[in-house]
Amino acid sequence: MSNDRTTLIIAIGIALFLWVYVHMLQEAPEARRVMRDVPVQMAGELASGLTAQMREQDQKIDLAIQGASDRVDNVMPGDVKAWVDLTPITGENTWRLKVHVSLPGGVKLARQPAPVTISTTNLHQKSFPVKITFLSAPPPGATVGQYLMQPAAVVVEGTEKAIANVRYVTITVDPTKPMTTAREIPPRPVDDNGERVPEVRALTASVHVSMASLTGSSTTRSVAVRPPLLLNQPRRQTVRIARVRPDVVTVTGEPASLDRLSGYIDTEPLDVRTLRKDSTFTVRLRVPAGITVVEGPEVRVDVELHPNQ
Repeated sequence: MSNDRTTLIIAIGIALFLWVYVHMLQEAPEARRVMRDVPVQMAGELASGLTAQMREQDQKIDLAIQGASDRVDNVMPGDVKAWVDLTPITGENTWRLKVHVSLPGGVKLARQPAPVTISTTNLHQKSFPVKITFLSAPPPGATVGQYLMQPAAVVVEGTEKAIANVRYVTITVDPTKPMTTAREIPPRPVDDNGERVPEVRALTASVHVSMASLTGSSTTRSVAVRPPLLLNQPRRQTVRIARVRPDVVTVTGEPASLDRLSGYIDTEPLDVRTLRKDSTFTVRLRVPAGITVVEGPEVRVDVELHPNQ
């Protein structure tokens, strides 16, 4: 009886050993892998009046993962998500934030990635007049009527540096197509060259545009901008005009007024007595009575300082 019990215990022990051995053979071994260049997203609602920028070297990170080899080997780049939560941010500062990671089941991080650096900047707001930009140049003498815009000015939001690059807000109109019904046109903040300033957004989604008269007597033509006269040149240096922006403008008005206009529109003179370096100035146009400049009554003038030979 005692021998039978001993034999039974030995048999059970052998069976358990064999079960564990077979299970270990069937179970995939533990493995590690590094996922390269995983993009880090910014998530969570940022406090009002702030904008956030992640340091460039933190925008993609390497993640070490581990788990059963069959699971680790099957992880695809799209299966891994990394993000930082912006909710704790309370003001303008530089922040070090923990990276949160989402992985497929059966896979875990081998080590927690280092925090990433987020810089926050206060946003500013400023109002700019809305101006019309023609999609194409109106043909000489074309009747375009008068456009009415509501609102006539739009508030934009961005960093102080970005807003400093904005010259005006524009809406684009095709003057060759009659505006039989009012339209809603999105406004665009643009710089001196008429290029959109991407870091700035208009807080008004659209501008309501209509025509006061579909058969208005106003006509348009394109005229060149005459560079300004430079007053009080410094003694030991010469100031030269490098560029006028824009150097051609579209004017509109009564046909008789346009007929009296020469091929140029003059600018106010520019006093360069105190100039010490290359600079850019805003100069007003000398717009005759009865004439309106579509692009606005001012141009930008780039000047350069050259030593006398």
